Amino acid sequence: MSEKTIALAPRRRRALAATVDAGAWIVGILAAVVLRFEFEPTLAGWASTVVLALTAAAIQVGIGFSLRFYLGRFTYGSFEEVRNLAAAVSALALVLAVAVIIVGPFIGVPRGTVLLAFPFVLLLMFGVRYAARLFIERSRKPDDAADPAVVIGAGHVADTLLHNVTTDPSSPIRPVGILDDDPGKRHLRLRGVPVLGRTDQIAEIAARTGAKVLVIAIGRADAALLRRLTDDAEAAGLRVVVTPTLSSMVSGEESPGDVRDISIEDLIGRHPVDTNVELIAGYITGRRVLATGAGGSIGSELCRQLVKYGPSELMMLDRDETGPQMAQLGTAGHGLLDTRDVVLADIRDSAALFEIFRDRQPEVIFHAAALKHLPMLEQYPDEAWKTNVIGTLNVLDAAREAGVSTFINISTDKAANPTSVLGRA
Repeated sequence: MSEKTIALAPRRRRALAATVDAGAWIVGILAAVVLRFEFEPTLAGWASTVVLALTAAAIQVGIGFSLRFYLGRFTYGSFEEVRNLAAAVSALALVLAVAVIIVGPFIGVPRGTVLLAFPFVLLLMFGVRYAARLFIERSRKPDDAADPAVVIGAGHVADTLLHNVTTDPSSPIRPVGILDDDPGKRHLRLRGVPVLGRTDQIAEIAARTGAKVLVIAIGRADAALLRRLTDDAEAAGLRVVVTPTLSSMVSGEESPGDVRDISIEDLIGRHPVDTNVELIAGYITGRRVLATGAGGSIGSELCRQLVKYGPSELMMLDRDETGPQMAQLGTAGHGLLDTRDVVLADIRDSAALFEIFRDRQPEVIFHAAALKHLPMLEQYPDEAWKTNVIGTLNVLDAAREAGVSTFINISTDKAANPTSVLGRA
């Protein structure tokens, strides 16, 4: 399609909209006269009636352009356009009705013509817009190749999601049903998608509809509810996704139609707090920094970030020689283990720690050493205690004795009502 054709398309739509509204007045007034005379209108006054109809149509077009109905001010068929259009048509009908009541008997036009025509005019204008909107939305439905999805929740979040998904041909999901526990929504159809049952019927509804995805569209779903829904969905063989948070939609990071896989943070009711190294660069640059657990997943990445901010010395401590080697590869580009930036020691050995801290005199400590794999720690709970608790205490004591000014504790964490060895350690 040429650029000229694309440019002409909006103009044609505007001209068509103006023509429809003008035609509504003509049809409405003529229909009103036919009804007034019980389908046996006389020829008297027809010329005046036609003039009235054409006048109303011309005024409607003039008002429409002056209020920019036909210049793209409102989305065609939107509730906002319909509301403003109704106000404009009502005002025009009132003026014409008064004029016809005054002069109608002298020109052969029944006094009630405009009053009878008014509902026909609105019905035609609204009907054409509704049909156009329905056609457009149906033409934009997701492709049949999209994964069939069951939506949890029939509230505002779900309504917003369905509006976006059902009018997006490229949507990866195709809603086939809604589950909600509110008895008042049993017969609800939201954006054409029916409520099929309760949230405890996930497996049954999935089998009936052939759904492959479960979309959780509840604004304030707590962790317990998310875990229950996720367990039921996985048992039914469904992939679980969630809608964006309100904050991410407001910030523009995500749109209401975006969905993402459910994360561990959703299930445990907590969200990660990122260590913003840039904010702490002020007390890293030019200072002696020591990182424990430097070969771990957190520690190695932390060391790669720390070295960017120019510490006078970065000491990477780990109890396994493979750990310091990997950390050195990430910071120095080699893993020769022949420089003082790598330190082989176990935080459970308090004597060794005290000696290292007295010798190297670190000023900033990043404590990232910990055992974290729950299944193994359940088998060896004493090891978890020795490393995560006693080891942390040893690092703290050594740092205090060496006069460390800044201590950042990364790995060990607090737990309320712990249910596992890792939580207690």
